[in-house]
Amino acid sequence: MPIKVVVDTNVFISSFWGGKPKEIIDLWINGEITICISEPILAEYLRVMIEKLHLNKDKIDRLVNLFGEKRNIEEVTPAKKFDVIKEDIDDNMFIDCAVEANAFYIISGDHHLLDLKKFQGIDIISPAAFLSTIERENF
Repeated sequence: MPIKVVVDTNVFISSFWGGKPKEIIDLWINGEITICISEPILAEYLRVMIEKLHLNKDKIDRLVNLFGEKRNIEEVTPAKKFDVIKEDIDDNMFIDCAVEANAFYIISGDHHLLDLKKFQGIDIISPAAFLSTIERENF
């Protein structure tokens, strides 16, 4: 069974330019990890792609289709809302989702999340650290 992760928006969006974030999304597309997602996270992915990246409709449609296929995606509706990150309260949605999904990792490049390091047994790590961990532990 693929390992469950929550991917922060900055990692997801950065994957369009390659590098470690793209390697993580490739793991998802290839069925090696399961991305856990909530409605607020998906809404933020789409909002950032439209408003900040000005991605064309074809790219956005492909993404929506991937999520629509529900391949290696666990959709959750968090029952509890945490108020752990005060500096950027929107970041709490990643914690809410990870706890509800019982994910192993939150993968982020955001220092507000990374500074926590761990929350309720969920490791909060950078894309590079995640890739090193799964390589080392042979997930």
